[in-house]
Amino acid sequence: MAHKHEATTLGSKFFTFPNLLTIARLILIAPIVLAILTNNMIPAALLVALSFGTDVADGKIARYLKQESALGRMLDFTADRLNLICLLSSLFIVGVFPWWALALIIGREAVMITYNLYLKIKGLPFVPPTPYGKATYVIFFIMEFSYILNLYPLNLGSLIAAFVLMPLSLASSLQKFFKTIREA
Repeated sequence: MAHKHEATTLGSKFFTFPNLLTIARLILIAPIVLAILTNNMIPAALLVALSFGTDVADGKIARYLKQESALGRMLDFTADRLNLICLLSSLFIVGVFPWWALALIIGREAVMITYNLYLKIKGLPFVPPTPYGKATYVIFFIMEFSYILNLYPLNLGSLIAAFVLMPLSLASSLQKFFKTIREA
């Protein structure tokens, strides 16, 4: 009987409404990439807007419903990175996004993934998003959307803004990473 209760508890913690929104965002990656690769940019842009909406909503709903969890934070972190890397890679493949920008963004994301995996291995909590990190992700959304729809000069402006915010975001996040290790 105890095992049945544990499974129900685990299932109820996994299948919360906020986590389902994040899972929906993960599922949306494939149709967005397909739309970009087949040059269906209007549907791609609409799906990116929907994806961004679920990203904004999942955390707010989790806090409102008191359903915040380490699993939810990990899912959100993973969805953010996969979404960004897959969408920008698709835009690069179709010749819309510059390779050097993609390489720098993937480098930044690799650093963030690496230190959060290190924390996970050590049994420590993920580094929570910083205000700079949240601002960077809003700029990334604007950048994805504007590159998909070829909205010049918004696409160039958002790329510049991203490259201004990325070092600030990474530095503030690394500061929290080292603080987490010191306090452990």
